[in-house]
Amino acid sequence: MIDRQGRAVASIRVQGLPRGKDVGWSPAAVTDSEGRFRLSLIAPAEYGFILSWNGRTVVTPEEDDPARLRIAVEPGQRRDGIEILFLRDAWDSLETSGTGSDLQPWTRDGSFSCTSTVPQDSCLALRAVLSKSHDPSTR
Repeated sequence: MIDRQGRAVASIRVQGLPRGKDVGWSPAAVTDSEGRFRLSLIAPAEYGFILSWNGRTVVTPEEDDPARLRIAVEPGQRRDGIEILFLRDAWDSLETSGTGSDLQPWTRDGSFSCTSTVPQDSCLALRAVLSKSHDPSTR
């Protein structure tokens, strides 16, 4: 995990975003001081990545957003050296704007909604996992 300046980013929660509708979700991992993490994915599939930091998950419309990646994993395969870009400015803009309505698809009542800036397949998959893993009272 690196930022736009190429520096390692620690303490980011990373979860594989499976692209197949019949693929289950695997446990998340947290980046270490060198930005490394290890996911144990339960099924071969294509995956993007959901990042959480400071209790928030953000998906942006940017092409290099980790949720838009498509990394194929075959049975028994180990993938090393995948660099994921942490778009810290997206989280920072949530803090300064106070809403983040164009970046984070949560509504005021704590429910998850799809927006035009999030690809439909990513949005539906995100809704499933985030509705289970995020407590609205903590946002």
